[in-house]
Amino acid sequence: MKSKVMQWAAGFLFILASYTAHGAQYRLLLESDANAPGGSEIYLATFNSFADVLSGTLSGGLFSQLNVTSGFSVGGLTYDGQYRLLLESNANAPGGSEIYLATFNSFADVLSGTLSGGLFSQLNVTSGFSVGGLAYDGQYRVLLESDANAPGGSEIYLATFDSFADVLSGTLSGGLFSQLNVTSGFSVRGFEFEPDPTTFVPEPGTLALLGLGLAGLAASRRRRR
Repeated sequence: MKSKVMQWAAGFLFILASYTAHGAQYRLLLESDANAPGGSEIYLATFNSFADVLSGTLSGGLFSQLNVTSGFSVGGLTYDGQYRLLLESNANAPGGSEIYLATFNSFADVLSGTLSGGLFSQLNVTSGFSVGGLAYDGQYRVLLESDANAPGGSEIYLATFDSFADVLSGTLSGGLFSQLNVTSGFSVRGFEFEPDPTTFVPEPGTLALLGLGLAGLAASRRRRR
C-alpha cells in the first residue's frame, strides 16, 4: 500500500466509443486506497480529449455505486461485449480465491454497481507479481508486474488466454516477458487494446467503452506480498 498522503490510486485509462463532433472521450478510474462504501470508493473521471488528459482538464466525473470487497483491489477493466472487472486479492492467495471477474451488461451497470454475474478464476498469480491490467483484442491479455523493481525482461509479463472461459480456468495459451523497464517509483495501472473506430461496433443502445484504451503508466499503490 502506498503512502496515505495520496488518497486515491490512479487506475485505468479507457476510451468511450462516442465518436461524435466532440470526438472520443477518455475515462480515468480512481480507486480509494482505503476501503470505502459504494458511492465513495470508485470514481470515474471524464476527459473530452487526450489533450485534456495531459492538461488535467476534466469535463465531468461520477462515483460508481460499486463496493469492492475489503481485501481486494481493482486490477483491470475491459469490454468484450460485456464489461469485465478484474479484482485481485491484496494478499497472495491460491487459484480460486485470488482473482475475481465481475461482469456487467452495460456501462450504466458499472456505474450503478449492478453485476450480471461474477466468478473466481483458477489463475494463480505468481508470488512477487501483481495484475497491472486486463485487455481484450480477440484474445485476453493479463499484464503482470513485478512487485519489486526489476530490469526489462523480468518486470512485465503478458499472459494470453484464448477465451474468457480460459481466463476463468487459468488455462494460458502463452506468455512472454516484455523488455519494457518501468521507471523506479512508478507502477503500471492500466493496459488495453484500442480497436480501430472504423471497424468497432459499439454496444447496442449505449455509448460503449472500447476498453481501457492506451496503456496507463501512473504513480499508484503496489501490493507488497
